[in-house]
Amino acid sequence: MKIYTKTGDQGTTSLAGERVFKTDERVEAYGSVDELTAFVALLTDHLRGDVGWSPVFGSSHALPPS
Repeated sequence: MKIYTKTGDQGTTSLAGERVFKTDERVEAYGSVDELTAFVALLTDHLRGDVGWSPVFGSSHALPPS
């Protein structure tokens, strides 16, 4: 599926209502924070023993007794 935003790709992206270059430090920072948040959530699930599939911990981590 293709998504069209009609803004073109000239090396910029929309951030906080303005166009900034994709190399802007804020774009990198937001991406890093997003990845960290996802990892912390995954780690929290693992430490709690929640059931589910995870690319880090495998497909059957911490299964409860049946």
